[in-house]
Amino acid sequence: MRFARRMAADGGVDMTPMIDIVFQLLIFFLTTAAIAQASRVQLDLPREAGAPDPSPTGPGIVISIRADGSCELAGRTVTMDELTTAARASYAERGRRVPVVRADRNAPGARFNDVIDACRQAGFDGIRLATTPGGGT
Repeated sequence: MRFARRMAADGGVDMTPMIDIVFQLLIFFLTTAAIAQASRVQLDLPREAGAPDPSPTGPGIVISIRADGSCELAGRTVTMDELTTAARASYAERGRRVPVVRADRNAPGARFNDVIDACRQAGFDGIRLATTPGGGT
């Protein structure tokens, strides 16, 4: 059985399927960007010029310390024991990728020290502190 090909009335290519795909991609990227932004904890980070990330592979884990002293890892609040366990698992899985700590400016210093100790117990040699670009204030 032979099917006849349909062409647009003017003999050109029908653009409707391509426009549909473009709109679907646009909706997909807007939705994922909104979800990514919403899943990130809003913190008042220290204002420093900082340095670019030298590792092409990115950070191992990202730990957020809120102003009230609670810690968040991968979108959920964790205790220090859970943080230490997750840091050990990250070290075993990803090797020496340096963890990034996002600490609110008003977070207790003791909690920051606890996070550093948890990373040290996991085997990491150091951490990277996330800052907001803009100089020291």
